[in-house]
Amino acid sequence: MDIQAGAAEWATIDPWWATTSDDPVANLENSQRYILDSDWLTETWADIEPWWDVYATEAETTYRTLQNTVATLTAHWKASDSHFDTDPLSEPWNQSTGNSGPFRITHEEDWSQLLAYLCRNSAGPFLEAVFGEAFATTPTRVRREVPFHAPDKMNRRIDILVEYPAKAISIEIKVGDEHYGKTPDTAALIERHDTRDWTHVLLLPEQKQSVLQATFGTAFDTKTDPPTIDTSRKPQIQVLYWQGIARALRRVLVTDAEPSSHWLSTAYLCVALIEQKLLGFDPVLGTAHSDTAAEGVPDLWALERSDISAQLAYFDSLETMLSSVE
Repeated sequence: MDIQAGAAEWATIDPWWATTSDDPVANLENSQRYILDSDWLTETWADIEPWWDVYATEAETTYRTLQNTVATLTAHWKASDSHFDTDPLSEPWNQSTGNSGPFRITHEEDWSQLLAYLCRNSAGPFLEAVFGEAFATTPTRVRREVPFHAPDKMNRRIDILVEYPAKAISIEIKVGDEHYGKTPDTAALIERHDTRDWTHVLLLPEQKQSVLQATFGTAFDTKTDPPTIDTSRKPQIQVLYWQGIARALRRVLVTDAEPSSHWLSTAYLCVALIEQKLLGFDPVLGTAHSDTAAEGVPDLWALERSDISAQLAYFDSLETMLSSVE
């Protein structure tokens, strides 16, 4: 290699590299952000800066509103009987990969396993909060991926069965999969094999409601509580949303209704996972958490990812719920 030619190349690269990040390793890990040398766009900055000032000011105001709301929620936690004194959204879950942290959440089966654990080990309060007072006791057993034989079709595997002596709940877990049409057939198959009193549940993100409507048309009734799917000669399906699971967990946590500390710890992490990974809410720290945090500027990249109006509405509903249980 020509040493002089190499030196000339580095003379070009070094100034650019110095502007990209104070931490070169972090820059390699996350290529979505980098700092441009202002000399590169001298003429353009004059057009960009006024717009950016307005955007940054509005974003900071929004972020401060989120911070204040979380501070209010945290005050409720501290005043409650809960084991926890901060809101689950006060700490960020790693945004870069689903494999970080104590839970693997890269597939629907992972969410199914987590919910099955919470159902299996509930003393009753969580199950009652989600499925009603008829299920206010510990189930006889909870199984996952239970196969049912269909004589004229392929066998079906049920995501979760929550079982009692005379009644049971079947739960179909959906996160990204939008194939909902087979759910009533699966419920009918279960009841052909088992004569207990069944409650059939389809659990999915609320933002998939339009897909559900397109799949079932008028058979999908949003006026009932919870919404239901009623197709001819098939069992009724109750539609639950992950947001409702998070709210139920929060209610149980803030009232310390479940006796197991291990269950409560798992549930607390589950709230953080659902709200950050499935609902897409931004974790709201006590201080600004961007590259320019020292200047008091919020994480604008995170705010861009989030539906802030939905998050604020959710926070308002949580504050109402927490006030009602104090």
